[in-house]
Amino acid sequence: MEFKIAEFNTATAKKLAGLAASRHSVSSKWLDDPDSPYAPPFAVIAFDGNQPVGWCGIGTTRGRNSMPVISIFVLPDFRKDGVGERLARSCLEEFKLYDEDGIVVAYSADGWRKLGRLIEEAGFESHNLDSSPG
Repeated sequence: MEFKIAEFNTATAKKLAGLAASRHSVSSKWLDDPDSPYAPPFAVIAFDGNQPVGWCGIGTTRGRNSMPVISIFVLPDFRKDGVGERLARSCLEEFKLYDEDGIVVAYSADGWRKLGRLIEEAGFESHNLDSSPG
């Protein structure tokens, strides 16, 4: 398994377009409009040979309360092998180079407590968008 960091642009979005299942709400907007100011500045892509099998990026949400948000996807056949964790760690470490003051990283993933832990281990504050206050 090889992990590469690529500028997030039209060419990168085309490479990732084959990961059809990754087209959930946040990342699908990024893939459809990679030049958007909300798209991530880079993506970390996991390759099995020449085939992308997962990716991770940190872009921003739209609207008045815009905030950084992490999006991660791994093809089902490559899950449970640590690919997602390696993608998240690489992405968070690379993102530190883009931000000098620290950020809050928001994520939306039921049952992904590990992602929240990885975000915090990387030195960021994490908030699960699926959790309701209480």
